Amino acid sequence: MVNPCEEFPDPALLDKFGAANAIRSGLLPWRMMGVSAVVLTDKPDQFDRQSKALHDTLGPVRFAITTRDYLERSVLALRHQSLSYAAETKVLEHQSSRGWNVPSTLRRGLAVVIFLLAGLIAFPIATVSILCALAVVVLILSTALKTAAAYKCLGTKNDCAPPTPFLPAYL
Repeated sequence: MVNPCEEFPDPALLDKFGAANAIRSGLLPWRMMGVSAVVLTDKPDQFDRQSKALHDTLGPVRFAITTRDYLERSVLALRHQSLSYAAETKVLEHQSSRGWNVPSTLRRGLAVVIFLLAGLIAFPIATVSILCALAVVVLILSTALKTAAAYKCLGTKNDCAPPTPFLPAYL
């Protein structure tokens, strides 16, 4: 078994295959040995399925075994900045909070608070009634959402079940 955390992979091979693709697929192009690229994997049973795509990208390939933990740690050690940037910019700009205008949002929030205080002073019973009605509507919608989720889980086998925790072979 190879530990890519001690002997880091070739950055050029990793860039050619893609760091996100390496983590997603569990395949890590590690080194060139002669004309063949050595690819580390934690899923040896998937060699045949992945070898055609790897051969098209890297040329002739040989496989070696590693653990998922070693694979992920070595990729993150080399390409954590590019992976972080890719994750942070995955959502489109207009749907993201990256360009959030804090002063403008603060002014809007302050305007809502002042409006509520003015309503409480001018029309206390009506304002409290509206806020209570709004709270009841939100609670009804929340309960409906939970009921729909429970109904969806009733017809499925284990789709909604939490993952079983890892149990050690011995204590």
